[in-house]
Amino acid sequence: MCFEWAESCLEFFRGNCSVYYIFLVPLLIAISPKTPVFAAHEFTVYRMQHFDLHGTPHGCRNSILNMEARKLYTTPYTRRCVVARLSEFTLAQYQELIHQNAGGLLILIPKSISSLPVSEQQVIMQLEKHMLEEDVIIPVYFAYETEELLEMYNSMEQTSSQQKARSAAEGRLDFILLFYGFSKKS
Repeated sequence: MCFEWAESCLEFFRGNCSVYYIFLVPLLIAISPKTPVFAAHEFTVYRMQHFDLHGTPHGCRNSILNMEARKLYTTPYTRRCVVARLSEFTLAQYQELIHQNAGGLLILIPKSISSLPVSEQQVIMQLEKHMLEEDVIIPVYFAYETEELLEMYNSMEQTSSQQKARSAAEGRLDFILLFYGFSKKS
């Protein structure tokens, strides 16, 4: 008798469960008191120039960028958009990103570059010259530092220091718990 009940439960999950998920999950999201839209942010970015000079390509050719954003010092960079502040970014780090096939690069530029020390301005000009001299395979974008972007940048620092190599299922569980206001016990 117990086996018949277990068999009927398994048959229910095998046949009908996926249909219920198609309707149940969107319904739970729709009636949820919290909205997932708050996780999305819009900000203006500027794509790195690209041009051909005497048949030689220069600059960034790719423009599609839709991946997980990580700070500069969190490796590996593969299939991740690396976010870096211009004042912390060097030519060696740029070459390392290209070598490791980063998914993309977003560089946060201070509102007034002229207020930076002359030595930092020269480093920035050398970096700019080098970036435009070669053909880059990753999309490179620039954005001015705003309060919202700096807040996002700092929150990436906190989350990247907390995250270790985890499975995708653990990441989804943490997101769901965080989304509904629960914290995971350590």
